[in-house]
Amino acid sequence: MPFLRSLIRVATIAVCLIQATMHACTIFVLTDSEHSLFCNNEDWADRPTRIWFVPAGDGNFGCAYVGFSDGKAQGGLNTEGLAYDVVAGRPGNVTPDDSLPRVRGNPCQRMLETCRTVGEAIEFFRSHQIGFGGAEMFVADRSGRSAILGPDNGKLDVQESDRCHALGYGRDKVDALLALSREPSFTNGAKILEAAAQHGATATRYSTTYDLKTGTIMVYQFLQKRAPQELSLTNELSKGAHYYDLKEIQHQVTAAPRPLPANCVRFPLDQMLPIVDPEPKTTDHLKSIFEDTINGSMKASNFTPAAWKRESATPKQSQAFLQKLGALQNLCLVERQAKGNRQELRYRVHFTNADLLYFVVFDHQQFDTGQIEDLKWVSGAP
Repeated sequence: MPFLRSLIRVATIAVCLIQATMHACTIFVLTDSEHSLFCNNEDWADRPTRIWFVPAGDGNFGCAYVGFSDGKAQGGLNTEGLAYDVVAGRPGNVTPDDSLPRVRGNPCQRMLETCRTVGEAIEFFRSHQIGFGGAEMFVADRSGRSAILGPDNGKLDVQESDRCHALGYGRDKVDALLALSREPSFTNGAKILEAAAQHGATATRYSTTYDLKTGTIMVYQFLQKRAPQELSLTNELSKGAHYYDLKEIQHQVTAAPRPLPANCVRFPLDQMLPIVDPEPKTTDHLKSIFEDTINGSMKASNFTPAAWKRESATPKQSQAFLQKLGALQNLCLVERQAKGNRQELRYRVHFTNADLLYFVVFDHQQFDTGQIEDLKWVSGAP
């Protein structure tokens, strides 16, 4: 992930926004007086996909999340029967109210960890600083109630419903099939999801259906011709924090649980401690790249050609964001893995206004990719 995109993404809703000029993803709910199913097609670039499970703790509900290898959840389900996913393509933004508290990390994940119902989810987004840049969110609970949230002239627009309805890329196909059958079953949901799947460069990478009353999860990969996988949220959470690569899920579900990577942990910055730095020159090099970005003097020689092409396109956005973090204080290495001339490194980066957990890849000592995995504002920071 580019240096710039990782910075800006932390300040936004962090979901499916890369295609903001079109409706990516399809979401719908199937519900009657006894059942409530939440269905989603995830459309994006061809990237590794995964599902991961974070048990309850510290006042948070247990959750299942789906998304890509960057660890930013695109959607999910909690133990209370609340689910969400997001569609890109709605123009505008919600103007932040500076009197409201900030949200640490992905706002959708924080909402799912702390809310039981659609009403609580709506209140969460009304009571925190959240921008909804170019996106709208679909949220539903086990009662069959649902809502679509998104920007409208700088304010948060909320459209509530208690009926079957759809949002996103394949909405016309979904509406046509709902006119034929609104049966809230996995069979009907899968048929509609497959019919609404997107093809091409931003094809549907995976599809999910959640039974909001039982916690049953169905994972589909229609275009990849893979068999569906059934999971139980309760059973998976009993195994502790772990994840599956969707490409290999049918093999991995029968193996020992795979520990969560750092970018999927709830607040990784709080858990990763400094280690001995065997190459302080590399750390100093990354610090100089941060400082050059802050000063508006990035150098092509510090980046791989591909990275420089990305970063030189919009340097002022990265500069403006970093300047909000205050003065750069220090970098502490917390994890390192060398693969030949490539180094994968994680750092705690301390600014006067915020602390970051930053993942970076160097290729022959040139910056190749970087990603903010956690951001924690210092108490009292402006």
